[in-house]
Amino acid sequence: MASNLVNRLAYQEIKEIYKSNEMGHLPLTESSLTLVKDCSSTVAQYQFDLLNTEGSPKSWEVRLSQSDSFWITSWALYLGFGSASDTDETELYTYPAEIFSSAFQDYYTVYNSTLNVSVNNDRILQDYDTHKFLYIPSTQRLSSSANQNFNETGGVNDITQYLASYIQLNGAKKNIISLDMPGSIAAPESNSFVVLKLFGIVCIGGSIFNTYSN
Repeated sequence: MASNLVNRLAYQEIKEIYKSNEMGHLPLTESSLTLVKDCSSTVAQYQFDLLNTEGSPKSWEVRLSQSDSFWITSWALYLGFGSASDTDETELYTYPAEIFSSAFQDYYTVYNSTLNVSVNNDRILQDYDTHKFLYIPSTQRLSSSANQNFNETGGVNDITQYLASYIQLNGAKKNIISLDMPGSIAAPESNSFVVLKLFGIVCIGGSIFNTYSN
């Protein structure tokens, strides 16, 4: 219910912003983005590719079109693990899970880090604490054979965090969303990922107008 209320309010406010700038004809709709970076033992900063024209998006990523803008109202950070470098069966975890790595402790650096956002060289969000996204459920799957155990995510234990001000990403501008860690993941498993999900409002054709935040 919280997400519905936040996005309803955001929709009305963003609609008025475009209307006041004589761009009220631009269509708005609730949407989300999924951005993914492969875990690396040599990288301590991950810059997420935002546009669908950047790099080689995974089949389950959702990127932004260069002609659109996206207003972030909330977001969530996960660890992902799959059986291949690109599979739509990748599982998302809210904590460093022992099931996918004996070196699970190494992944805690992700939760002792910060997220930073800049648009067109303007810093929009600074040093957002990633520890907010850490949730270790009461029920954990400790091994693949323990089929009575499962990974518990979502619901009342949803790790989605709501932003105090909406952030506008613009497909025609330089967008940098970075995870800045105190050190790299020492021994990451193959096919493990850092996954950032962005929730909010997309403006189709909205890259012609930018206010960055509200």
